[in-house]
Amino acid sequence: MGDWDVLQRTLSPDLLTNFVVYVLTKVMELEAPVHVQETKKSMDQICEKMSTDFRPEFVVEAFKLVMSKLRQLQEEVDKYRRGIARLHLQKEAVSCQQQYVSKALAMGQMHFTKTRRWLERTLSAHFPNHKQRRASQECDAVVREALMDLLQAPMALNTFTTPETLIMDIENLVNLQNSVQHITLTACVVNILSTLCAQKRLSLSRQELAETKSKVDQLLKKKDVNLPLITSTSTDLLKELMATPSRSSHPGSKVTIEDIDLLKSMLQKTSDTNDPVYMTFRSKVLAAISAHCRTPAPDPSTVLLPSSNLSIVDQDVRIVGGYVRRLFLNNVAVFGKYYYNMVLGMVAHCVDGADDDTLAEDAPIPSENEVNCTTEIDEL
Repeated sequence: MGDWDVLQRTLSPDLLTNFVVYVLTKVMELEAPVHVQETKKSMDQICEKMSTDFRPEFVVEAFKLVMSKLRQLQEEVDKYRRGIARLHLQKEAVSCQQQYVSKALAMGQMHFTKTRRWLERTLSAHFPNHKQRRASQECDAVVREALMDLLQAPMALNTFTTPETLIMDIENLVNLQNSVQHITLTACVVNILSTLCAQKRLSLSRQELAETKSKVDQLLKKKDVNLPLITSTSTDLLKELMATPSRSSHPGSKVTIEDIDLLKSMLQKTSDTNDPVYMTFRSKVLAAISAHCRTPAPDPSTVLLPSSNLSIVDQDVRIVGGYVRRLFLNNVAVFGKYYYNMVLGMVAHCVDGADDDTLAEDAPIPSENEVNCTTEIDEL
């Protein structure tokens, strides 16, 4: 209480109120209009409290309010500055990255050891010998397939496993890995529920599938999501679907212990990324994303996932496909000529019966503007 007594002799209610009003009035002049009403309401409330009873907790609350609003204003200013800087740097982004890579290579600070191994695995897995000569001239296809392989890697990428050419995009890649897993698991859970209903000869309508997908989608976005939570929520969803007026009178609408056990078993298997069903769904999702990357301007009416089992996640795939496409275009714009030379060298050592001179003549190393991997900056 001694400190409060000293503070009372040096700080009056009117002085503190004037300070709060002055600072927050300046904040309201500078902050986004959407926050002004909230700031004024908070200011009026604390001023009213201090005018009726000048207590220590009100002083603390007043200073907390001022500091909070100043911090919020600083964040808004920083965000605006980043937006302005981005507009100026966007057109120069690729050239700046190219200059950085060239200098890093010249100084020995960057090597392509992991990148070579990454591309070699892709060539071996996706491009048989009779296609490798073509691969040397269409390295964008090789890089695209290699990128799809990264998105289905069993472990999250890190600085030790990510190819050097993608190290600047590692955070984006991890987010995309999580998105692919999220979409795949959403499709699996919804299809399990749909299958169990179909086994009872009680098929789900499009609206019910969409509503179920939305609920599963929200479930999987929870930070504390785990298999028991997925199982219990899916059980509740199954009971909810069976209890609709159009089904409740059907003799098969009752959810039995056997149904719940089967649901648990199917979810247990699907939660394993090596499960055949999960892998099948994931491969179709990745194939749709890959197709999205190949299309300069994907038509919204184009069917990416013709399967009725996967059509429920079509919009999610389009969103993720757009992100992957932008990352892919930017990456090959920066590293296109390096990819081309690496792929060409690998093919020269792999194609049976062809010597290096023949390959070099058939597929000469192009200039930077001619490389198939290089894309126009306007597309980014």
